[in-house]
Amino acid sequence: MIERAFEQPVRTVSGFVSESKTGRVARVGVRSTGIIELDGIAVTMEDIASALERLSRENGAVWYWRENPAQQPPKEQWEASKAVLDCVAKNRLPIRLFLDRAFSQPVRIDVPRGGQPA
Repeated sequence: MIERAFEQPVRTVSGFVSESKTGRVARVGVRSTGIIELDGIAVTMEDIASALERLSRENGAVWYWRENPAQQPPKEQWEASKAVLDCVAKNRLPIRLFLDRAFSQPVRIDVPRGGQPA
């Protein structure tokens, strides 16, 4: 299943798999029910671990979103999100956070020059 997602032709942001300056981008989302998606396909945590390990070897990056980002996550979503983000960190992948499933609203963090995020 994961191989199928990565074998798709590279597309723009509106497609499933995109290119970044660093390489391929895996679009990972976590629904409020705890279901994890990779490039629009529901997958297991084992699938994510395998895909992110491969992505790390390809110098890729992760785009991440979670359903209802303005609310406290339910337990299932919290656990799935933590597992995904731990896997991203373990594989030392760059990550970009988004507010929506369409990956059209990136999270913006204002950092003053030479300072810490506000």
